Amino acid sequence: ALELAIDAASASYWLDHRCAKAKVLLVDTENMPAFVNERLNAILKAKGIPSGEIDGSLDFVFLRNTVSPSLDDVFAAARERDYDLVIVDSIFRLASVRARASESQTLSDILDLMCRQAEAGRCAFALFQNIYLKKLDFETAFERENTTLPHCDANLVIREVEGADSLVMKAKTKSFAQPEPRILGFEWPLWKTRDSMRSN
Repeated sequence: ALELAIDAASASYWLDHRCAKAKVLLVDTENMPAFVNERLNAILKAKGIPSGEIDGSLDFVFLRNTVSPSLDDVFAAARERDYDLVIVDSIFRLASVRARASESQTLSDILDLMCRQAEAGRCAFALFQNIYLKKLDFETAFERENTTLPHCDANLVIREVEGADSLVMKAKTKSFAQPEPRILGFEWPLWKTRDSMRSN
């Protein structure tokens, strides 16, 4: 999530794809500011991006210590900033109290809120969730919601490759060409595709 936020804010490459320059809000529900700042500086250094490239283009909201974080509150505070991209990591901590009994309902509520905000603000959203921390079949749930919510355009799933020190990223898309699966690896502090790892 953080690497995508940096690449979009600086018009850099994310997993070999050039990002358009964007004003980005990263809503982090899991990490402390000090940890994020440490990794942010490490990513900028590894990619050779001057810190000035993201000044005014990347903002953060930290909700780890918030008992019942609400996207409504985040969006109310952020409307005047006119963001191009809002990244949420992770989405299930943003569930409303009344939806906590059903994770599938939680996902539906969150996606509905995303759609309403996209219509009002014309911004894009990237939602992250570690599927190993939840029993919900996230890919299936997203695919089901994707049939009824028009602004849910793509679902990226990253899974471990059994017996290998790598991961595979698969995508399901609606409005653009279906990309081929990609093999990924993590070399601190960056995610890299297999091709870019071989070239180093």
